[in-house]
Amino acid sequence: MSEKRKKIVGMISAVVIAMAFIAFLVGGSAGRDRSLSPEETGPSRTEDTEDPAEAETGYLYLTGAVRKEGVYPFREGMRLFELIEEAGGLLEDADPSGVNLAATVRDAEHIRIPFLGESAEETGENGERLIDVNAAGKQDLMSLPGIGESKAEAILSYRKKSGPFRTVEDLLNVPGIGESILERIRELIKV
Repeated sequence: MSEKRKKIVGMISAVVIAMAFIAFLVGGSAGRDRSLSPEETGPSRTEDTEDPAEAETGYLYLTGAVRKEGVYPFREGMRLFELIEEAGGLLEDADPSGVNLAATVRDAEHIRIPFLGESAEETGENGERLIDVNAAGKQDLMSLPGIGESKAEAILSYRKKSGPFRTVEDLLNVPGIGESILERIRELIKV
């Protein structure tokens, strides 16, 4: 190839590259000024294409020693500690040992995170003091009549292995808890 021909090919290549660069700059800034269509961006979180695992499956009322008390939506399988994070975390004077932070939350549940010095006890509609057997610690369980250290540990072990109690009667599945003990504590507990 002659020297003259090499210069012409080089100049043409430079012009083509320069034009491509200018077209890229002009086209790129024009693209930033317009909104993208759904076809270009893919499905949004508000469309029906949402992953079922991410869908809300219930609401929980969270109160007590959390930064933002309120009603929180949750998805199936969500744990209490995850909801506490959504509520801004625990206050400095919270007593997280008073509840089971690893418990799976349930729809329409009210969980109160105790402050230091409080227990997981709650007052029922008739003024009776109720203990949530799904959130209570060993000491709270031992405050119930007929529940000593070994039965409290059995309840905690069962709860850890099998998940939360769905009904008060589920306590009958715990070794050492029979009908007579259940009847003694039935009005003092909740699930």
